[in-house]
Amino acid sequence: MNIFKNIFRTLALMFFALNISAQSINVNETLFAEGNAAYESGNIEKAIELYEQISLSHTSAALLGNLGNAYFRNGDIARSILNYERSLKLEPGNEDIRFNLGYVQKLTKDKLEEDESDQISAFLRSVTSSYSADTWARSSILFAFMLFSLLALVFILKKVSLKRIFLYSSFIMGTLFLSSIYFSYASKKMMGSQTHAIIIEPKVDVKSEPNKDATDLFVLHEGSKVEILGRNKEWLHIQIPNGTKGWLTIDILEKI
Repeated sequence: MNIFKNIFRTLALMFFALNISAQSINVNETLFAEGNAAYESGNIEKAIELYEQISLSHTSAALLGNLGNAYFRNGDIARSILNYERSLKLEPGNEDIRFNLGYVQKLTKDKLEEDESDQISAFLRSVTSSYSADTWARSSILFAFMLFSLLALVFILKKVSLKRIFLYSSFIMGTLFLSSIYFSYASKKMMGSQTHAIIIEPKVDVKSEPNKDATDLFVLHEGSKVEILGRNKEWLHIQIPNGTKGWLTIDILEKI
């Protein structure tokens, strides 16, 4: 009897949890619609408030993209870039968000460019980040299927000219298959190993050491993207795209 009671209680709790989850989704959908309506009517601050409220319990590329749009309309370039970056992290292939991000980045004061001494590495990073690891993995499965299909045709067909065509095609497909596997692995590794942040203060002095009295190395402005290398109490060791490093306090930036 106790066993049946425990099973009943477990099922009841599961139903209760699912019911709460469903209610939460419905509430978020309502708030999202209200946020969109506020945005369309020009009440940008209300839209931001509603979007931020949703983000406390739920996040998505669409929500973060809309939040980026709202912050841009509200004149907050830094948080606009921050949310566009977060949106792309969830959906790297979203061309609309990528376009919006590129547009807003042109409005920042700091024109941070990567060190061009290693153009091959820069190109590979660019291709890797263009799609998520899952998308690259799915592509590799498709290329693998096409590769084996082409190889099968090479062995089945008797006409030499056709065999040669399918053989060359299989070489190309094999290259695409191996490339997609590499980019899938590289994308997953990149997402797990790198932590970036956006400067949210109008102007900050980057220090040579984690100390307020340390030497000022250079200046960064709101919207600039930095890589976080480490932490020392309330200080973060950061690096800008050209490889220059320094220290900033944790309160003047937000992680992507």
